[in-house]
Amino acid sequence: MAFEKQLIVFGGVHQRAPIDQLAVLNTTSWLWTLPATDHVEPPRGETPLPRFCHSTTLMWREAGRCEMVVMGGAIDGYDLLRCVV
Repeated sequence: MAFEKQLIVFGGVHQRAPIDQLAVLNTTSWLWTLPATDHVEPPRGETPLPRFCHSTTLMWREAGRCEMVVMGGAIDGYDLLRCVV
């Protein structure tokens, strides 16, 4: 998902296991960062389960804030298409 010269990636697979990592690519410098997500104030919803083959989008909220919505995907071979976090 692209946002203000950044590519935001959530989840995926590492060593055959789903992950819940958030990674950000700066498309100007081409540098990756792994931002900490445990300090968001105030907390907004539940942390998505580790997953792959899913979709994400940004939803704009008040005062220019946005939230990432994660939909569908799979974890350990189970279908999560009905799951929205």
